[in-house]
Amino acid sequence: MGDQIQNPAGPWTDREKGAPQERRKSPRYTLRDARGKLSWGEGTERSTCDVTVINISGGGAAVLADRSPTAEHNVWLRLESTSAETEPWEARVVATSVDSSGKHLVRLQFRSWVVLDAILERHQERRLWQRYPVRETRATLRWDDHGVPGMVRGELLNISGGGAAVIVDTEPPGNLPLWFELESAAISIVPIESMLVVISLDPSGTKVARLRFLDSCPMELFELAVHGLL
Repeated sequence: MGDQIQNPAGPWTDREKGAPQERRKSPRYTLRDARGKLSWGEGTERSTCDVTVINISGGGAAVLADRSPTAEHNVWLRLESTSAETEPWEARVVATSVDSSGKHLVRLQFRSWVVLDAILERHQERRLWQRYPVRETRATLRWDDHGVPGMVRGELLNISGGGAAVIVDTEPPGNLPLWFELESAAISIVPIESMLVVISLDPSGTKVARLRFLDSCPMELFELAVHGLL
Protein backbone atom coordinates (compact mmCIF):
# COMPACT_ATOMS: atom_id res chain seq x y z
CA MET A 1 0.00 0.00 0.00
CA GLY A 2 2.98 2.32 0.43
CA ASP A 3 2.12 5.62 2.02
CA GLN A 4 -0.20 5.54 4.99
CA ILE A 5 -2.29 8.05 6.92
CA GLN A 6 -2.63 8.12 10.65
CA ASN A 7 -6.40 8.29 10.40
CA PRO A 8 -8.85 9.90 7.97
CA ALA A 9 -8.33 13.30 9.61
CA GLY A 10 -4.79 12.95 10.95
CA PRO A 11 -1.29 13.53 9.54
CA TRP A 12 0.30 11.33 6.90
CA THR A 13 3.05 8.92 7.78
CA ASP A 14 5.63 7.12 5.65
CA ARG A 15 6.99 3.78 6.77
CA GLU A 16 9.98 3.98 4.45
CA LYS A 17 11.06 7.20 6.13
CA GLY A 18 10.71 5.80 9.61
CA ALA A 19 7.72 7.91 10.66
CA PRO A 20 5.58 6.81 13.63
CA GLN A 21 3.04 4.06 13.05
CA GLU A 22 -0.49 5.25 12.29
CA ARG A 23 -3.36 4.60 14.72
CA ARG A 24 -5.75 3.57 11.94
CA LYS A 25 -5.07 2.59 8.33
CA SER A 26 -7.18 3.88 5.48
CA PRO A 27 -7.35 1.58 2.43
CA ARG A 28 -5.39 3.10 -0.44
CA TYR A 29 -5.88 2.23 -4.10
CA THR A 30 -3.51 2.57 -7.02
CA LEU A 31 -5.40 3.95 -10.02
CA ARG A 32 -4.75 3.24 -13.70
CA ASP A 33 -4.48 6.22 -16.05
CA ALA A 34 -5.92 8.59 -13.45
CA ARG A 35 -5.19 12.17 -14.43
CA GLY A 36 -6.64 15.39 -13.16
CA LYS A 37 -6.04 19.00 -12.29
CA LEU A 38 -4.90 20.60 -9.06
CA SER A 39 -5.87 24.21 -8.44
CA TRP A 40 -5.23 26.69 -5.65
CA GLY A 41 -5.21 30.38 -4.94
CA GLU A 42 -2.06 32.51 -4.86
CA GLY A 43 -3.06 35.94 -3.65
CA THR A 44 -5.58 37.28 -6.14
CA GLU A 45 -4.52 34.75 -8.80
CA ARG A 46 -5.60 31.14 -9.29
CA SER A 47 -3.06 28.50 -10.31
CA THR A 48 -3.88 25.20 -12.02
CA CYS A 49 -1.64 22.34 -13.10
CA ASP A 50 -2.09 18.84 -14.52
CA VAL A 51 -1.50 15.93 -12.14
CA THR A 52 -1.25 12.16 -12.20
CA VAL A 53 -2.88 10.40 -9.24
CA ILE A 54 -0.48 7.86 -7.73
CA ASN A 55 -2.89 6.49 -5.14
CA ILE A 56 -6.10 7.50 -3.42
CA SER A 57 -8.26 6.69 -0.39
CA GLY A 58 -11.42 8.15 1.03
CA GLY A 59 -9.26 10.40 3.18
CA GLY A 60 -6.64 11.67 0.77
CA ALA A 61 -4.44 11.17 -2.28
CA ALA A 62 -0.88 11.37 -3.54
CA VAL A 63 -0.33 13.06 -6.92
CA LEU A 64 2.57 13.95 -9.19
CA ALA A 65 2.56 17.53 -10.45
CA ASP A 66 4.86 19.86 -12.37
CA ARG A 67 4.57 22.36 -9.51
CA SER A 68 2.81 22.54 -6.20
CA PRO A 69 1.64 24.90 -3.47
CA THR A 70 3.23 24.91 -0.04
CA ALA A 71 2.19 22.64 2.82
CA GLU A 72 -1.07 23.50 4.59
CA HIS A 73 -2.30 25.25 1.43
CA ASN A 74 -5.98 24.78 0.56
CA VAL A 75 -6.40 23.16 -2.89
CA TRP A 76 -8.97 21.50 -5.12
CA LEU A 77 -8.40 18.20 -6.95
CA ARG A 78 -10.51 17.25 -9.96
CA LEU A 79 -10.14 13.87 -11.68
CA GLU A 80 -10.65 13.56 -15.42
CA SER A 81 -11.35 10.68 -17.76
CA THR A 82 -12.47 10.17 -21.33
CA SER A 83 -16.09 9.82 -20.19
CA ALA A 84 -16.60 12.13 -17.24
CA GLU A 85 -15.12 14.51 -14.71
CA THR A 86 -15.56 14.45 -10.97
CA GLU A 87 -16.64 17.44 -8.99
CA PRO A 88 -13.56 19.07 -7.42
CA TRP A 89 -12.61 17.80 -3.97
CA GLU A 90 -11.36 20.30 -1.43
CA ALA A 91 -8.16 19.26 0.31
CA ARG A 92 -5.12 20.60 2.12
CA VAL A 93 -1.52 19.95 1.20
CA VAL A 94 0.04 17.76 3.89
CA ALA A 95 3.54 17.51 2.41
CA THR A 96 5.50 17.95 -0.81
CA SER A 97 8.73 16.42 -2.05
CA VAL A 98 10.65 16.08 -5.30
CA ASP A 99 10.11 12.74 -7.04
CA SER A 100 12.89 10.90 -8.89
CA SER A 101 11.14 11.93 -12.12
CA GLY A 102 11.74 15.57 -11.24
CA LYS A 103 8.05 16.23 -10.63
CA HIS A 104 6.57 17.22 -7.28
CA LEU A 105 4.99 14.48 -5.17
CA VAL A 106 2.08 16.19 -3.39
CA ARG A 107 0.29 14.48 -0.51
CA LEU A 108 -3.27 15.66 0.04
CA GLN A 109 -5.81 15.25 2.82
CA PHE A 110 -9.44 15.67 1.79
CA ARG A 111 -11.60 18.02 3.84
CA SER A 112 -14.42 15.46 3.85
CA TRP A 113 -14.53 11.73 3.15
CA VAL A 114 -14.67 10.92 -0.57
CA VAL A 115 -16.84 8.05 -1.82
CA LEU A 116 -14.68 6.20 -4.33
CA ASP A 117 -17.06 3.65 -5.86
CA ALA A 118 -17.46 5.38 -9.24
CA ILE A 119 -13.75 6.27 -9.37
CA LEU A 120 -12.67 2.68 -8.73
CA GLU A 121 -15.12 1.33 -11.32
CA ARG A 122 -13.58 3.62 -13.90
CA HIS A 123 -9.91 3.09 -13.08
CA GLN A 124 -9.70 -0.39 -11.52
CA GLU A 125 -11.86 -3.25 -10.33
CA ARG A 126 -14.63 -2.42 -7.85
CA ARG A 127 -13.63 -2.89 -4.22
CA LEU A 128 -15.67 -3.13 -1.06
CA TRP A 129 -15.33 -0.48 1.61
CA GLN A 130 -13.20 -1.49 4.56
CA ARG A 131 -15.29 -1.48 7.72
CA TYR A 132 -13.80 -0.12 10.95
CA PRO A 133 -14.73 -1.22 14.47
CA VAL A 134 -16.04 1.60 16.64
CA ARG A 135 -15.67 2.93 20.17
CA GLU A 136 -18.65 5.29 20.16
CA THR A 137 -21.67 3.01 19.75
CA ARG A 138 -24.75 5.07 20.68
CA ALA A 139 -26.48 5.83 17.41
CA THR A 140 -29.81 7.34 16.38
CA LEU A 141 -31.72 7.14 13.11
CA ARG A 142 -34.32 9.82 12.40
CA TRP A 143 -36.72 10.29 9.49
CA ASP A 144 -39.70 12.32 8.40
CA ASP A 145 -42.76 10.55 6.97
CA HIS A 146 -44.93 13.28 5.41
CA GLY A 147 -44.48 15.56 8.39
CA VAL A 148 -44.58 12.79 10.99
CA PRO A 149 -41.16 12.42 12.64
CA GLY A 150 -39.77 9.00 13.48
CA MET A 151 -36.75 7.82 15.45
CA VAL A 152 -35.05 4.64 16.53
CA ARG A 153 -31.99 4.26 18.74
CA GLY A 154 -29.44 1.55 18.15
CA GLU A 155 -25.91 0.30 18.69
CA LEU A 156 -23.32 1.11 16.03
CA LEU A 157 -21.38 -2.02 15.02
CA ASN A 158 -18.99 -0.62 12.42
CA ILE A 159 -18.56 2.25 10.00
CA SER A 160 -16.83 2.97 6.70
CA GLY A 161 -16.51 5.94 4.41
CA GLY A 162 -19.65 4.81 2.60
CA GLY A 163 -21.97 3.46 5.28
CA ALA A 164 -22.58 1.90 8.68
CA ALA A 165 -24.16 -1.10 10.41
CA VAL A 166 -26.46 -0.47 13.39
CA ILE A 167 -28.16 -2.96 15.73
CA VAL A 168 -31.82 -1.93 16.10
CA ASP A 169 -34.90 -3.25 17.89
CA THR A 170 -37.31 -1.55 15.48
CA GLU A 171 -36.76 -1.51 11.74
CA PRO A 172 -36.44 1.96 10.20
CA PRO A 173 -38.30 2.58 6.92
CA GLY A 174 -36.56 1.50 3.75
CA ASN A 175 -38.20 4.07 1.48
CA LEU A 176 -37.31 7.27 3.32
CA PRO A 177 -34.06 9.19 3.91
CA LEU A 178 -32.59 8.32 7.32
CA TRP A 179 -30.50 10.80 9.28
CA PHE A 180 -27.72 8.91 11.06
CA GLU A 181 -26.12 10.53 14.10
CA LEU A 182 -24.04 9.60 17.13
CA GLU A 183 -25.25 10.48 20.60
CA SER A 184 -22.55 12.27 22.54
CA ALA A 185 -23.13 14.72 25.36
CA ALA A 186 -19.64 16.16 24.96
CA ILE A 187 -19.62 16.98 21.25
CA SER A 188 -22.22 17.86 18.63
CA ILE A 189 -21.90 16.21 15.21
CA VAL A 190 -24.12 17.08 12.28
CA PRO A 191 -26.19 14.01 11.20
CA ILE A 192 -25.52 12.46 7.80
CA GLU A 193 -28.23 11.47 5.34
CA SER A 194 -28.39 7.77 4.53
CA MET A 195 -30.63 5.05 3.11
CA LEU A 196 -31.42 1.60 4.44
CA VAL A 197 -29.79 -1.07 2.27
CA VAL A 198 -31.01 -4.17 4.09
CA ILE A 199 -32.05 -5.51 7.50
CA SER A 200 -30.10 -8.66 8.32
CA LEU A 201 -30.61 -11.11 11.18
CA ASP A 202 -27.84 -12.88 13.02
CA PRO A 203 -28.40 -16.38 14.52
CA SER A 204 -29.63 -14.85 17.80
CA GLY A 205 -32.33 -12.89 15.98
CA THR A 206 -30.62 -9.52 16.41
CA LYS A 207 -31.62 -7.04 13.70
CA VAL A 208 -28.82 -5.16 11.96
CA ALA A 209 -29.68 -2.17 9.79
CA ARG A 210 -27.07 -1.71 7.06
CA LEU A 211 -26.92 1.88 5.81
CA ARG A 212 -25.46 3.61 2.79
CA PHE A 213 -24.43 7.24 3.21
CA LEU A 214 -25.70 9.52 0.44
CA ASP A 215 -22.88 12.04 0.80
CA SER A 216 -19.29 12.16 2.01
CA CYS A 217 -18.90 10.96 5.58
CA PRO A 218 -17.80 13.99 7.65
CA MET A 219 -14.37 13.59 9.19
CA GLU A 220 -15.68 14.58 12.63
CA LEU A 221 -18.33 11.84 12.55
CA PHE A 222 -15.85 9.19 11.39
CA GLU A 223 -13.29 10.20 14.03
CA LEU A 224 -15.85 10.18 16.85
CA ALA A 225 -17.16 6.76 15.83
CA VAL A 226 -13.78 5.06 15.41
CA HIS A 227 -11.71 6.72 18.12
CA GLY A 228 -14.35 7.94 20.58
CA LEU A 229 -13.71 11.05 22.62
CA LEU A 230 -9.91 11.51 22.78
